[in-house]
Amino acid sequence: MTLTLREALYFDAKEVTRELLGGQVAGLAGVTIRTSHHYDEIGLLSPSGRSAVGYRIYEEADLERLQRILFYRELRFTLEEIATIVDDPCTDVVRHLHRQRELLTERTKRLRDGRGYRLRNGGTDDRYTTNAGGAIRGLR
Repeated sequence: MTLTLREALYFDAKEVTRELLGGQVAGLAGVTIRTSHHYDEIGLLSPSGRSAVGYRIYEEADLERLQRILFYRELRFTLEEIATIVDDPCTDVVRHLHRQRELLTERTKRLRDGRGYRLRNGGTDDRYTTNAGGAIRGLR
């Protein structure tokens, strides 16, 4: 994904008031068309409609949802977690953000300590090491 956290925070979906096609949305948000199609396939971001020839059409509400999705993706939430957060009005977003902050803090500490970081499948990635000052040196 090419959108940074700063870009996700400043991407203002309200500036776009007309309907946009999938490629336009992808370009505006900094994601690939395939990513927007995948989000549609898993029900994370469905377009408001389709054109006469089948192109996905996104409206303002869709773009606002995409903005929230990109924000949580930048914070390394899984798509399943994001779906829960954006779909369930009873979800405690603050609790999720605190938990994610703890995970990111732990990951940063592991990187600084030169122990690699834990992958989602339970393995570790120890290709990165640190020098005596704690700076990350890069691939072994």
